[in-house]
Amino acid sequence: MNDDLDARLVSGLARLNLAMKSEAFAQAGRLGLSPTQGQILTQLDSAKAPQTLSALARTLALSSPTVSDSVAALVEKGLVKKRPAPDDARKISLDVTAAGRRAAKAMGGGSEVLLNAVGRLTRVERATMLDAVIKMIVMLQDQGKIPVSQMCVSCMHFRRDRHLGSEKPHHCALIDVPIAAEDFRIHCPEHAVEPYEPIDCDFHDELEAASTLGKSVELVLRTSEGRDEVVHDVIVDLGHARLGEPEGEYMTLAGGRRVRFDRIVSIDGRLRPPSVKG
Repeated sequence: MNDDLDARLVSGLARLNLAMKSEAFAQAGRLGLSPTQGQILTQLDSAKAPQTLSALARTLALSSPTVSDSVAALVEKGLVKKRPAPDDARKISLDVTAAGRRAAKAMGGGSEVLLNAVGRLTRVERATMLDAVIKMIVMLQDQGKIPVSQMCVSCMHFRRDRHLGSEKPHHCALIDVPIAAEDFRIHCPEHAVEPYEPIDCDFHDELEAASTLGKSVELVLRTSEGRDEVVHDVIVDLGHARLGEPEGEYMTLAGGRRVRFDRIVSIDGRLRPPSVKG
Protein backbone atom coordinates (compact mmCIF):
# COMPACT_ATOMS: atom_id res chain seq x y z
CA MET A 1 0.00 0.00 0.00
CA ASN A 2 2.96 2.32 0.65
CA ASP A 3 3.99 1.98 -3.00
CA ASP A 4 0.52 3.17 -3.99
CA LEU A 5 0.81 6.12 -1.60
CA ASP A 6 4.21 7.04 -3.07
CA ALA A 7 2.79 6.89 -6.60
CA ARG A 8 -0.17 9.07 -5.64
CA LEU A 9 2.13 11.66 -4.03
CA VAL A 10 4.34 11.79 -7.12
CA SER A 11 1.26 12.10 -9.33
CA GLY A 12 0.01 14.97 -7.17
CA LEU A 13 3.35 16.78 -7.32
CA ALA A 14 3.36 16.37 -11.10
CA ARG A 15 -0.05 18.03 -11.31
CA LEU A 16 1.13 20.93 -9.15
CA ASN A 17 4.19 21.30 -11.39
CA LEU A 18 1.95 21.34 -14.45
CA ALA A 19 -0.11 24.15 -12.92
CA MET A 20 3.04 26.18 -12.20
CA LYS A 21 4.46 25.65 -15.69
CA SER A 22 1.16 26.61 -17.31
CA GLU A 23 0.94 29.81 -15.29
CA ALA A 24 4.61 30.70 -15.89
CA PHE A 25 4.12 30.19 -19.64
CA ALA A 26 1.07 32.47 -19.60
CA GLN A 27 2.79 35.16 -17.47
CA ALA A 28 5.84 35.30 -19.73
CA GLY A 29 3.69 35.15 -22.87
CA ARG A 30 1.70 38.22 -21.86
CA LEU A 31 4.99 40.18 -21.87
CA GLY A 32 6.18 38.71 -25.16
CA LEU A 33 8.76 36.49 -23.46
CA SER A 34 9.53 32.80 -23.65
CA PRO A 35 9.29 30.79 -20.39
CA THR A 36 13.11 30.59 -20.25
CA GLN A 37 13.44 34.36 -20.72
CA GLY A 38 10.90 34.91 -17.96
CA GLN A 39 12.79 32.54 -15.67
CA ILE A 40 16.09 34.34 -16.29
CA LEU A 41 14.54 37.77 -15.78
CA THR A 42 12.98 36.69 -12.47
CA GLN A 43 16.29 35.20 -11.29
CA LEU A 44 18.26 38.36 -12.13
CA ASP A 45 15.65 40.53 -10.43
CA SER A 46 15.78 38.48 -7.23
CA ALA A 47 19.60 38.26 -7.11
CA LYS A 48 21.39 40.49 -4.62
CA ALA A 49 24.05 41.43 -7.21
CA PRO A 50 24.63 41.22 -10.99
CA GLN A 51 25.38 37.69 -12.19
CA THR A 52 27.63 36.20 -14.84
CA LEU A 53 26.31 34.00 -17.63
CA SER A 54 27.92 30.90 -16.10
CA ALA A 55 26.45 31.64 -12.66
CA LEU A 56 22.99 31.96 -14.19
CA ALA A 57 23.41 28.67 -16.03
CA ARG A 58 24.47 26.90 -12.83
CA THR A 59 21.61 28.33 -10.78
CA LEU A 60 18.92 27.50 -13.32
CA ALA A 61 20.49 24.18 -14.47
CA LEU A 62 20.43 25.35 -18.09
CA SER A 63 23.13 25.05 -20.74
CA SER A 64 25.30 28.11 -21.40
CA PRO A 65 24.11 28.39 -25.07
CA THR A 66 20.46 28.37 -23.94
CA VAL A 67 21.09 31.10 -21.36
CA SER A 68 23.21 33.09 -23.82
CA ASP A 69 20.46 33.09 -26.48
CA SER A 70 17.77 34.09 -23.98
CA VAL A 71 19.94 36.84 -22.46
CA ALA A 72 20.65 38.24 -25.93
CA ALA A 73 16.90 38.47 -26.55
CA LEU A 74 16.33 40.17 -23.17
CA VAL A 75 19.10 42.68 -23.90
CA GLU A 76 17.52 43.45 -27.26
CA LYS A 77 14.17 44.04 -25.53
CA GLY A 78 15.85 46.46 -23.11
CA LEU A 79 15.09 44.31 -20.06
CA VAL A 80 18.66 43.23 -19.25
CA LYS A 81 21.96 45.11 -19.49
CA LYS A 82 25.51 43.84 -19.85
CA ARG A 83 28.68 45.33 -18.40
CA PRO A 84 32.20 44.14 -17.49
CA ALA A 85 32.29 42.15 -14.25
CA PRO A 86 33.82 44.20 -11.41
CA ASP A 87 36.23 41.41 -10.44
CA ASP A 88 37.30 40.46 -13.97
CA ALA A 89 36.91 42.79 -16.96
CA ARG A 90 37.12 39.77 -19.30
CA LYS A 91 33.78 38.52 -17.94
CA ILE A 92 30.36 40.04 -18.52
CA SER A 93 27.95 40.63 -15.65
CA LEU A 94 24.20 40.79 -16.19
CA ASP A 95 21.62 42.90 -14.40
CA VAL A 96 18.04 43.93 -15.01
CA THR A 97 17.14 47.39 -16.25
CA ALA A 98 14.36 49.49 -14.76
CA ALA A 99 12.06 48.12 -17.46
CA GLY A 100 13.25 44.62 -16.59
CA ARG A 101 12.34 45.07 -12.93
CA ARG A 102 8.86 46.25 -13.90
CA ALA A 103 8.46 43.23 -16.16
CA ALA A 104 9.67 40.85 -13.43
CA LYS A 105 7.19 42.34 -10.96
CA ALA A 106 4.43 42.03 -13.55
CA MET A 107 5.16 38.30 -13.74
CA GLY A 108 4.76 38.09 -9.98
CA GLY A 109 7.81 35.89 -9.30
CA GLY A 110 5.54 33.07 -8.15
CA SER A 111 2.40 31.11 -8.86
CA GLU A 112 -0.67 33.05 -7.74
CA VAL A 113 -2.81 29.96 -8.27
CA LEU A 114 -0.68 27.85 -5.91
CA LEU A 115 -0.19 30.70 -3.44
CA ASN A 116 -3.95 31.02 -3.13
CA ALA A 117 -4.30 27.26 -2.64
CA VAL A 118 -1.51 27.11 -0.04
CA GLY A 119 -3.05 30.08 1.77
CA ARG A 120 -6.15 28.00 2.48
CA LEU A 121 -4.15 25.40 4.40
CA THR A 122 -3.72 25.64 8.16
CA ARG A 123 -0.44 26.92 9.59
CA VAL A 124 0.45 23.39 10.74
CA GLU A 125 -0.29 21.96 7.28
CA ARG A 126 1.87 24.63 5.62
CA ALA A 127 4.78 24.02 8.03
CA THR A 128 4.53 20.24 7.54
CA MET A 129 4.48 20.63 3.77
CA LEU A 130 7.47 22.98 3.80
CA ASP A 131 9.45 20.53 5.94
CA ALA A 132 8.66 17.65 3.55
CA VAL A 133 9.52 19.70 0.44
CA ILE A 134 12.87 20.78 1.91
CA LYS A 135 13.74 17.19 2.83
CA MET A 136 13.00 16.07 -0.73
CA ILE A 137 15.08 18.88 -2.22
CA VAL A 138 18.02 18.02 0.06
CA MET A 139 17.85 14.34 -0.92
CA LEU A 140 17.75 15.19 -4.64
CA GLN A 141 20.63 17.64 -4.22
CA ASP A 142 22.74 15.06 -2.41
CA GLN A 143 22.01 12.59 -5.22
CA GLY A 144 23.08 15.14 -7.82
CA LYS A 145 19.65 15.19 -9.46
CA ILE A 146 19.03 18.94 -9.11
CA PRO A 147 21.23 22.04 -8.63
CA VAL A 148 22.01 23.20 -5.11
CA SER A 149 19.25 25.52 -3.89
CA GLN A 150 19.94 28.48 -1.63
CA MET A 151 18.20 26.88 1.36
CA CYS A 152 18.79 27.37 5.06
CA VAL A 153 19.65 23.71 5.65
CA SER A 154 22.50 23.75 3.11
CA CYS A 155 23.92 27.13 4.21
CA MET A 156 27.19 27.52 6.10
CA HIS A 157 25.39 29.86 8.52
CA PHE A 158 22.79 27.24 9.55
CA ARG A 159 23.15 25.65 13.00
CA ARG A 160 20.79 22.70 13.50
CA ASP A 161 19.37 21.96 16.97
CA ARG A 162 21.31 24.79 18.64
CA HIS A 163 18.29 25.54 20.89
CA LEU A 164 16.82 22.08 21.52
CA GLY A 165 13.55 22.08 23.46
CA SER A 166 12.50 25.55 22.34
CA GLU A 167 9.89 26.56 19.75
CA LYS A 168 12.75 27.70 17.49
CA PRO A 169 15.37 24.96 17.90
CA HIS A 170 17.72 25.99 15.08
CA HIS A 171 19.92 29.05 14.60
CA CYS A 172 20.96 31.37 11.76
CA ALA A 173 24.50 32.56 12.53
CA LEU A 174 24.32 35.25 9.83
CA ILE A 175 21.64 37.27 11.61
CA ASP A 176 22.23 35.57 14.98
CA VAL A 177 18.62 34.57 15.69
CA PRO A 178 16.85 31.29 16.54
CA ILE A 179 14.67 29.85 13.77
CA ALA A 180 12.06 27.10 13.41
CA ALA A 181 11.42 24.78 10.49
CA GLU A 182 8.56 27.02 9.34
CA ASP A 183 11.08 29.89 9.03
CA PHE A 184 13.29 27.96 6.59
CA ARG A 185 13.83 29.62 3.23
CA ILE A 186 14.23 27.71 -0.02
CA HIS A 187 15.87 30.62 -1.83
CA CYS A 188 17.86 33.02 0.35
CA PRO A 189 19.99 35.74 -1.31
CA GLU A 190 22.42 35.56 1.64
CA HIS A 191 22.98 31.80 1.23
CA ALA A 192 26.63 30.76 1.35
CA VAL A 193 28.31 27.40 0.70
CA GLU A 194 31.41 26.22 2.52
CA PRO A 195 34.40 26.87 0.19
CA TYR A 196 35.95 23.75 -1.30
CA GLU A 197 38.93 22.35 0.57
CA PRO A 198 41.26 20.13 -1.54
CA ILE A 199 41.83 16.64 -0.17
CA ASP A 200 45.06 14.87 0.73
CA CYS A 201 46.92 13.44 -2.32
CA ASP A 202 47.17 9.95 -0.81
CA PHE A 203 43.43 9.93 -0.13
CA HIS A 204 42.80 11.01 -3.73
CA ASP A 205 44.96 8.09 -4.89
CA GLU A 206 42.84 5.75 -2.78
CA LEU A 207 39.65 7.04 -4.42
CA GLU A 208 41.24 6.63 -7.83
CA ALA A 209 42.30 3.06 -7.03
CA ALA A 210 38.78 2.18 -5.89
CA SER A 211 37.39 3.67 -9.09
CA THR A 212 39.85 1.70 -11.23
CA LEU A 213 39.08 -1.60 -9.47
CA GLY A 214 35.35 -1.01 -9.83
CA LYS A 215 34.61 -2.64 -6.47
CA SER A 216 31.86 -1.69 -4.08
CA VAL A 217 33.08 0.42 -1.16
CA GLU A 218 31.58 1.65 2.06
CA LEU A 219 31.45 5.43 2.14
CA VAL A 220 30.47 7.70 4.98
CA LEU A 221 29.30 10.98 3.45
CA ARG A 222 28.45 14.32 5.03
CA THR A 223 25.06 15.47 3.72
CA SER A 224 24.00 19.05 2.93
CA GLU A 225 22.40 19.15 6.37
CA GLY A 226 25.68 18.21 8.06
CA ARG A 227 24.66 14.66 8.93
CA ASP A 228 26.67 11.50 8.22
CA GLU A 229 25.21 8.92 5.84
CA VAL A 230 26.57 5.43 5.10
CA VAL A 231 26.49 4.43 1.42
CA HIS A 232 27.61 1.21 -0.28
CA ASP A 233 28.31 1.85 -3.97
CA VAL A 234 30.89 1.76 -6.74
CA ILE A 235 32.97 4.82 -7.65
CA VAL A 236 32.79 5.06 -11.45
CA ASP A 237 34.44 8.40 -12.13
CA LEU A 238 36.43 11.27 -10.60
CA GLY A 239 36.40 14.79 -12.01
CA HIS A 240 35.62 18.46 -11.63
CA ALA A 241 32.32 20.24 -10.99
CA ARG A 242 29.67 20.06 -13.67
CA LEU A 243 27.10 22.63 -14.67
CA GLY A 244 25.01 23.62 -11.64
CA GLU A 245 27.43 22.26 -9.03
CA PRO A 246 29.50 24.28 -6.54
CA GLU A 247 33.20 24.45 -7.40
CA GLY A 248 35.41 21.53 -6.43
CA GLU A 249 36.34 17.96 -7.33
CA TYR A 250 33.71 15.23 -7.37
CA MET A 251 33.28 11.48 -7.55
CA THR A 252 30.40 9.88 -9.42
CA LEU A 253 28.83 6.74 -7.96
CA ALA A 254 27.29 3.92 -9.98
CA GLY A 255 23.84 5.02 -8.84
CA GLY A 256 24.43 8.43 -10.44
CA ARG A 257 25.07 10.35 -7.23
CA ARG A 258 27.76 13.06 -7.32
CA VAL A 259 29.76 13.75 -4.17
CA ARG A 260 32.22 16.58 -3.61
CA PHE A 261 35.49 15.21 -2.23
CA ASP A 262 35.39 17.28 0.96
CA ARG A 263 31.98 15.74 1.76
CA ILE A 264 33.65 12.33 2.16
CA VAL A 265 34.14 11.34 5.80
CA SER A 266 35.68 7.91 5.16
CA ILE A 267 36.08 5.11 2.63
CA ASP A 268 36.09 1.49 3.85
CA GLY A 269 36.70 2.70 7.38
CA ARG A 270 39.66 4.95 6.56
CA LEU A 271 38.98 8.52 7.64
CA ARG A 272 39.72 11.32 5.20
CA PRO A 273 42.81 13.21 6.42
CA PRO A 274 42.44 16.92 7.23
CA SER A 275 41.90 19.02 4.10
CA VAL A 276 44.90 20.55 2.41
CA LYS A 277 45.00 24.30 3.00
CA GLY A 278 46.21 26.71 0.33
